[in-house]
Amino acid sequence: MTGIQESWAAIGHWLGANHNLVADCSQFGQFVVVTLSAAGVIWQIRSQNSNSAREEYFRGLFNFNDRFQRLADMRHELMDRFDRQDRTLNREAVMRYFTQYWLLSLEEWEYFCAGLLAQDTYVAWTSSAYAHLAGERNLSYFDGEDRVQVLSSRDISEDLLFRTSFHAYTGFVAFFRGLHDLKAPGGILPEADRAKHIADYVRAYMRRENIRLAHSTHKYRPRTS
Repeated sequence: MTGIQESWAAIGHWLGANHNLVADCSQFGQFVVVTLSAAGVIWQIRSQNSNSAREEYFRGLFNFNDRFQRLADMRHELMDRFDRQDRTLNREAVMRYFTQYWLLSLEEWEYFCAGLLAQDTYVAWTSSAYAHLAGERNLSYFDGEDRVQVLSSRDISEDLLFRTSFHAYTGFVAFFRGLHDLKAPGGILPEADRAKHIADYVRAYMRRENIRLAHSTHKYRPRTS
């Protein structure tokens, strides 16, 4: 299935699951932009023939790192606005962060599956995704009546991945569902053991999907936000 086909499938699924919300043109319009943006980047990744693996490795590494930093800055700004009691901070602003975060994760996953991200790099980045799925990246906002609301990073990530925006990207969803299901006896994985379990999961996925690194050089510092 091509990126465009996956995106139209995602849009069709969204319409079926949210038929009562179709009248909300702004919400549907935002969803179409997200899914077609995903289609564009997937097509670009999968059809890349002119650049060497080395060039693509470094292009992806620098691009993703820069965008992740901008997302980290966005998250910190949202938290700062809440701390300052900025009543204009609404659900849409918070949702924008989570949607862009998972769109970036989709692009990173495509690069990883194409063998264009080193294993150590991807394990470090996936640890950030696990924190979102574990409910460790919640964000607060004010509703229309100035009441404080908390958007659970676990709940919204599960909704975006498994029920709405990214549901049709089956390989991507399957990978992160498996990550989501990594648990310790008491619940989520403790941070002290997390890196090892995630690394084991990524290595097992690479073996199962026969992913071979086209280029790998430097180890990458883990993300901290």
